[in-house]
Formats: sequence, C-alpha cells, structure tokens
Amino acid sequence: MKTKTLAISVLLLAIVLTPLTMAESGRRGPRGGRERDGFRGHPGMGGDRGGFLLGRMADKLDLTEEQRADIKAITEEAKPEESRQAVRKAIKTLHEATANGTEAEIIAAGKAVGDAFTEQALLRAATMKEVKKILTDEQLAQFEERKAEMKERMQQRRKDGDGPHGKRGEGGRHNRQQPDQD
Repeated sequence: MKTKTLAISVLLLAIVLTPLTMAESGRRGPRGGRERDGFRGHPGMGGDRGGFLLGRMADKLDLTEEQRADIKAITEEAKPEESRQAVRKAIKTLHEATANGTEAEIIAAGKAVGDAFTEQALLRAATMKEVKKILTDEQLAQFEERKAEMKERMQQRRKDGDGPHGKRGEGGRHNRQQPDQD
C-alpha cells in the first residue's frame, strides 16, 4: 500500500511539474509576426544566454558591458539547457512507465524526475549566487526589489485569476452556473 501511495504521489508530482518544465524550456517561436527571442532582442526569461538578467533587468540595473559579458559567461558555463533536457527526459520516462511499466519502474522513474528537478534547482541557485557576486550593492538591492515586485505581481495575477489567456473562468468551465438541485 505504501508503494502504491508513493507511485501515485510521484505521478501527481510529474503531472503538476510537467507544464512548468515545458514553460521553462525556453522554446521560442513566432509571436506577433516576428521571431521573439526575449524582450527587445535580448535573451528571453528561459533563454540560455543569461535569461532575464540580460534582458530588461540588465537595462533596469544599468549593467556595464563587462557585467553583461560576465553574466553571459556564467550562464553559458552552467549549461541550463542540459538540465532542462534531463528533466524533460525523466518526465517522458515517467509518462511511459505510467502507461506501460511496472510499479517498480514507475517508482524508479518518479525518483529520477525528482532527482532531475533537484539538480536543476541546485544549478539555478549556484548560477544565481555567482551572478549576484558581479552586481554592485546598489544593483543587488535593485535586483532583489524588482524580483520581489515581480513575485507580488504574479501572486496578484493568480489571486485575480489572470493568466496568459485572460481571466480564468470567464465563460469557461470554472464559471458555469450549476443547475438547481431541487
């Protein structure tokens, strides 16, 4: 029974985390009639060349060219794409095991997903630690302030039900009136 509960927990974790991984995968494509590779030609949030620190945030923090080059070198050395690929591969293996595998295979695949996400989080934390060493005290304070503002805005959007496709539930299944049960 304990094994079955673990397998179900791992499966639910994979289902919840799969969209997050795909969202972070840095995929870019045409948007609004032009190729979108981040903001104003800068690498995107999930990009491999510095992410948001070399995008709008670099402009807001007034990074020097040397700082930009250092951040780019740090992020390229971290090889985040390899980490994302490892997560995607682990999730794919879990999905396959869930569909056709034994309980032991599902558990092993679930643990592999957890390990891949852990490695990704450690890589992200180590990279950010190195990047923060490059920033001046003033830039670091601005960075932390802007990061807190972004977090607050995201929380507010979640609370309001706003998403990339408008308000959640407007005309959708979450806003349907239930028939009276008399």
